[in-house]
Amino acid sequence: EKERMGLPPGLTTTLMEEEYEEALPSSLLRIPPLPLVALHGLTELHSNISARLPMLRTADLDALPLLPNKPKRANWDGERPGGILKQGWLRKHVQEKPAVVATLVQWAASADNNGADEASAVIQAALSACNDRTEQRQRVVVVFVVVGDVPSDVEHRLDRVTLQLGLDSKTSALLLPGHEGTMSASSAALQSVLLDAALQYHQDAAQRARQASEMLTRPTQSELVIRQAIKHAFHSQYTQQDPQSSARNFTHAFNELFELASGGLARGRHAEAR
Repeated sequence: EKERMGLPPGLTTTLMEEEYEEALPSSLLRIPPLPLVALHGLTELHSNISARLPMLRTADLDALPLLPNKPKRANWDGERPGGILKQGWLRKHVQEKPAVVATLVQWAASADNNGADEASAVIQAALSACNDRTEQRQRVVVVFVVVGDVPSDVEHRLDRVTLQLGLDSKTSALLLPGHEGTMSASSAALQSVLLDAALQYHQDAAQRARQASEMLTRPTQSELVIRQAIKHAFHSQYTQQDPQSSARNFTHAFNELFELASGGLARGRHAEAR
């Protein structure tokens, strides 16, 4: 690159790197986006658990705003947007609306009947509390936090308990906070369960945006087409490992926006487009 620009061979790259950094937008996203997971129950463990989930962002479910459930839309006939994106949409999906909820419940794994009797009422109460604050599309994962003695067959006991309670490997996980070794191993397994659930949430949301876009009519609903294209790009970035694919989705959405702007926007929309 220095030879192409005719720079002296001995010039260090420091200056070039500084100029390159200065040319980049200050708002540039420099790290891959991390899905938001809400933690519920046993708040004294939240900070310890959060520190062990490097591929996720976490928040206390009770500290997040209560978002209203929206009815499922049958069609887009006659729909007219109030803007390209609804006010606060990005903030809501980045900071306020978790992709998955992890509810933490204490579990006496060494108790009679594998602790299922004691855990059942606690889990039902926890799930009810979570369902009051989530949408049906958001998966709730029950995290069994072992208290007391840890039996050698704790994982087999968990399988029996989850079967009794109607849970499975996608909606349950085990956490062993007894000492560092078991905490680290079980936290890694927990992260895998939560990450799979979060990615499925964003994959489904991206698919819904694509399907909605196909149902819209141009040019009368062009702003809605752009809205769905941005939504598709936003949710797809969580599920695509290739940054170039994510960039192409956003480029497509903004190309649609530029075309609309050049053809004439509704009054008051130019500032939003910019």
